[in-house]
Amino acid sequence: MWSVELDDWQKEASNALADPTRGFVTIRAGSGVGKSWLLARLVIWFLATRKGKVPCTAPTEHQLFDVLWSELRKCYDASPVIQSIFVWTQTKFFVRGHVATWYAVARTSTKNAAKSKDGHVQEGMQGFHDDNMFIIIDEASGVADAAIAAFDGALTADNAIICMTGNPTRTTGRFYTSHMQSRIDQGGPWYSIAVDCRNSKYVGNKYIKNMLLEHGEDSPIFLSKVAGEFPM
Repeated sequence: MWSVELDDWQKEASNALADPTRGFVTIRAGSGVGKSWLLARLVIWFLATRKGKVPCTAPTEHQLFDVLWSELRKCYDASPVIQSIFVWTQTKFFVRGHVATWYAVARTSTKNAAKSKDGHVQEGMQGFHDDNMFIIIDEASGVADAAIAAFDGALTADNAIICMTGNPTRTTGRFYTSHMQSRIDQGGPWYSIAVDCRNSKYVGNKYIKNMLLEHGEDSPIFLSKVAGEFPM
């Protein structure tokens, strides 16, 4: 549709999401490697190949609307075929004629959102159910565990899949444990992928060099923003 070639890690992530034996994909990466670029195209892939819902969240309105949703608009504008099938709005992306049942929707995760009585679940994120469900959590390191937990109920269907992406900035929370404690090779559900800026065609050498000179290779900032690794 867009005449683009995916990076190796983007192919790996896409294939893992399409694999019925996997479907729980978590991606830690440096800045600017194409995380939101890939997520936007995965939204369209999912909705174009099955009838379902794609709830998307991020820790800030900027990340959700100015980055992910803006990237989705670029995909939409670049293809007359996509425009003939879908409708893009500021908060919803849906198949024509199916606004209530066949869509992607943007829901910002906020620390002050209403939670269940035990404080473990963010109530505004609940209520999504469908035979085909694709949950997207962008910049997941900054999303509260209560928001991620709210989506657990939407993963009950066999066809439900989920993708978390982000800079690995925090050594606590669901995003961290998905990479360090509950990977598939550890008996957990998560297919873990790490992406280093130094291996990405989208990241310029100037950025990498400046980050190295300013912070040092072992600094938490360099590890998170360039190497795609959690700080020590």
